Amino acid sequence: MHVWWRINARKVVLSYFYQCCFFLWVKKNNVILKDVLSSANTYTMHDDFDEHKTNLENDILTYVHDDPHVVITYILEHYYDKRMQEIDTEYLFAVWPAFHTYHEEIEQAVNTYTTSFSYDKMDYIDQALFLLWYVEWKVLNTPKEILLNELVELSKRYADTGSSKLINGIMHRILTEE
Repeated sequence: MHVWWRINARKVVLSYFYQCCFFLWVKKNNVILKDVLSSANTYTMHDDFDEHKTNLENDILTYVHDDPHVVITYILEHYYDKRMQEIDTEYLFAVWPAFHTYHEEIEQAVNTYTTSFSYDKMDYIDQALFLLWYVEWKVLNTPKEILLNELVELSKRYADTGSSKLINGIMHRILTEE
């Protein structure tokens, strides 16, 4: 494994996890769906609003639950076609599909060790970072020290100012307890 290839793969998976966190929030909260469907001209008054809302929800769920191999292959062909050797594809195929296996588990773990907020109230990038860390730990058995270092660095780069300390503290507690 080449270190830079793994770093590139982590960034791709992080962006996918971020999008999934956002779409799951949309599905849960239903607010954006109403805004999207009603923005043009008070669409909520139309008889088929509920049907269109359901169709949009299904489209979102389809996106979040697409076959990972198809999605990964598409991304590799369209975004990494000239640099295919510069990304750890084994990592992608191992970590990417695990989002759906572990997103509820990490939510519960984070909520166990937080007192003033919940996982649902966190920024999507923080949620995605927790998921990336947790999935990599569960699926690939990456050593704790490497995970803490890499994800704190990613949080410093992509998340809000205080996120790296938050992520480090909660991750450390979860790793210690498990």
